[in-house]
Amino acid sequence: MRQESGLTGHRDVGAASILGGASFPARFGWMSATWPFVRATASNSGISIRLRVRLLRRLARDDGEVASEWPGVNRVEVSRRAMLLYLRDGRSCRFVALRRTALMRIVDVISAHDVELRRVRNTLGWILRGGS
Repeated sequence: MRQESGLTGHRDVGAASILGGASFPARFGWMSATWPFVRATASNSGISIRLRVRLLRRLARDDGEVASEWPGVNRVEVSRRAMLLYLRDGRSCRFVALRRTALMRIVDVISAHDVELRRVRNTLGWILRGGS
């Protein structure tokens, strides 16, 4: 990843949107949804990870969406095919893509903004820590 803490500014890179799976805070604990039930979208205005099925959205908190404008994103941790999104308000979620090349389209948009990117070996520890 090219972006580290402390770098400022952004460049206009357009938007990216891909399907995948994710783990979300639910009304009671956590819920996971697999491909193709989750859409990750990153644009110049911010990032969104959203459940696509209304029934699943009813089970999740925040209507099945973890989204923020870029100033509200604390950091993003990226592994081979997954990313952890941490927002400044304390919310977080794990998104998994089927292909690394698809995930890198989202990461390219993230890296164009003042967001800390960290490379991690895997993202399973996030689940074991209870999503923190």
